[in-house]
Amino acid sequence: VTLRLVGSMPFEVVATGGCYVRPDIADVTVTQMLFDNGVRSHIFVSWLHPFKEQRLIVIGSKKMASFDDVAKKLVLYDQGVDEQAAVLAPVHAKGVEVDFPLDEPLRQECLHFLECLATRCRPRTDGINGLRVLEILHAAQRSLTANGHPVLLDPEKFAGDGGLIEVGPAAEKSRRAPETASDPQPASQGTSAYVPVRSR
Repeated sequence: VTLRLVGSMPFEVVATGGCYVRPDIADVTVTQMLFDNGVRSHIFVSWLHPFKEQRLIVIGSKKMASFDDVAKKLVLYDQGVDEQAAVLAPVHAKGVEVDFPLDEPLRQECLHFLECLATRCRPRTDGINGLRVLEILHAAQRSLTANGHPVLLDPEKFAGDGGLIEVGPAAEKSRRAPETASDPQPASQGTSAYVPVRSR
């Protein structure tokens, strides 16, 4: 999700954590990713917490968004910082809940997979996307093993093949596989959507 939102690979990954149950397996981890455009992503994971929480928070230049995957709520906040005041102060505003289709994610994934088989279009999460995720996970594990030492990545390693943040009909067209003589029909165009980059 972070890669699709930012539109690029991070160039630095830092991961720290704590082992409390077994000495060789981290029970709590904090992973930070730094991107070329200055965006930072923070991922906090703990299976020891007494409550279940899967939340995605995006802090933008104009507004903020929070998606609660447990309660299935997407809330948009129009708040920021008052830079005109003598002392910088946060400006709080009540969040506005945004409606979105409550379709079963696994069902939608399966339908998209069948669509790709029928139309020969490139999946939104193709093999290149999987390689990107594995590259980041490997870097995070290396950093975690080295007690939080930063691990540098090459953001251009997987660039150019498999769009990260393309959305809409144009994106669907770019994901189509090359046509062959035995299959001259163009792939159908559709729309894709994503939910707004920090996960807890």
